[in-house]
Amino acid sequence: TTVINGIIAVYALLEGLDLRKKSSLPILLAAPTGRAARRMNELTGLPSATIHRHLGMTGDDDTSHLEDYLDADFIIVDEFSMVDTWLANQLFSNISSNSKILIVGDSDQLPSVSPGQVLADLLQIPLIPQTRLERIYRQSEESTIVTLASQIRQGILPADFTQKKADRSYFEIASGHIPATIEKILGAALRSGIPARDIQVLAPMYRGTAGIDAINQLMQDLLNPQQKGQVSFEATQCHYRTGDKVIHLVNDAEVNVFNGDLGYITDLIPGKYTESKQDEIVIDFDGNEVIYPRNEWYKIRLAYAMSIHKSQGSEFPVVILPITSASKRMLERNLIYTAITRAKSKLILLGELQAFDYAVKHIGTARKTYLIERFSDLIETNIEESKQAFSETATPSDSEQFYILTEENWSSIPAMIGITDADLKEIFGK
Repeated sequence: TTVINGIIAVYALLEGLDLRKKSSLPILLAAPTGRAARRMNELTGLPSATIHRHLGMTGDDDTSHLEDYLDADFIIVDEFSMVDTWLANQLFSNISSNSKILIVGDSDQLPSVSPGQVLADLLQIPLIPQTRLERIYRQSEESTIVTLASQIRQGILPADFTQKKADRSYFEIASGHIPATIEKILGAALRSGIPARDIQVLAPMYRGTAGIDAINQLMQDLLNPQQKGQVSFEATQCHYRTGDKVIHLVNDAEVNVFNGDLGYITDLIPGKYTESKQDEIVIDFDGNEVIYPRNEWYKIRLAYAMSIHKSQGSEFPVVILPITSASKRMLERNLIYTAITRAKSKLILLGELQAFDYAVKHIGTARKTYLIERFSDLIETNIEESKQAFSETATPSDSEQFYILTEENWSSIPAMIGITDADLKEIFGK
């Protein structure tokens, strides 16, 4: 996003645009998640929204209903590794050939949950101009988190992985002892003055003693314990309380909340006081308050701990990452890389060294997308069409003569071949 700022400034300079008139600039900013879109807005000062919102997708409807192309000369889409084949098709179908598009993303992160790996495939197509950014701005230049992420991206678990650094630590812990260790780390962090909201646990799986559900229950009791006389609502897998950290699980453009957005419960309203006659939860998503009647609670869950997949597009000052062999079937290099790069200031690694080592060396099953092949076919088609067009334009007309130059006829071919009277008049302007 830091680089996007620079690109916008250069584009404005080249096009003679006034960056102070932000609302009238012909620039459109988009991202696959609401959180990523809001971050673009925070760092650029320009209006931004999710791809779904730009395309007019609402609720469960994942088809664009725009009557015209997106109204922008320059379109920038961030966090593109999260964009699946369907959404990419909807997006590109609504972009005019007169518009410029800049795709930004990290292909080493997890691919989209739905089918496709669009960004990774596009980077394999030579005709598409691309630039790899080597400098990371999320962390400071002295950050060992950056170095670790770079090594893991190359499939290397460094020799100093278990050594304590200024911004990261490693604790060898068996799966059954992960919750107790997290409890101790939380206590130490809070005593040192780190706000509870700055701390995020990321994990690969929901079930198990070191899974997301168990850790959420633990952290809720530690950070937001039930108070005497306090209202709480029982849900399928937990109890909700005022102050709880939650995550939204689906795209809901009508209320401007999207899959992966994080919020905090600000109020619990019993059904006897609501128009819906259902218990309602009020959640604040970065200033956007949304009401959830009980029949919509499937859209949310506790988020003191969350899946690594859901964390894409977000960053957190402190990340706690428990990885054990219990989640072996989920472990892949891009999963660990994605989790580590979410940490902005502190990274705390918990679990088993052999599990981290396996994950870093395990690439996972390659997706069969055929997008690259489609581009290859397109390139070959364009070449054949160009040859055919040249052949058609080179066909001699009745009024023209064409010659093939050989050693025998070179001296007999007229010197003025191909030059007409009109050509001569044009030379002298007459």
